[in-house]
Amino acid sequence: MDLRAAPAEELPFDGASFDTVMVTLTLCTVDDLARSLAETRRVLRPGGEFRFWEHVRPDGRRSGRLYDLLTPLSIRLAGGCRPNRRTLEAVAAAGFEIRSLRRFKSGGYPRAAIGLP
Repeated sequence: MDLRAAPAEELPFDGASFDTVMVTLTLCTVDDLARSLAETRRVLRPGGEFRFWEHVRPDGRRSGRLYDLLTPLSIRLAGGCRPNRRTLEAVAAAGFEIRSLRRFKSGGYPRAAIGLP
């Protein structure tokens, strides 16, 4: 196994190196979400699968606003976590097609488990 520490915005792997990329509770903390997703796309082989389990902004207006209020505290106390991040929208904007989506709550935060091509 080849294990390396690197920022998600600058992955130290050749393009199309992976059949599957799995990201877990990371996209809510990266500095540049779009760049991190672009790097994910770069290292994923054509036809490969991208999966993640991440915090996602709630759909409701009131709950979304509540998450906006809680995010500064969460950033300080939870390792930079931004639970109000529009992760699903960013994944779609990065060119990934959402084929399956399961929303659930864990520890009070909405999260999503997603399988993508």
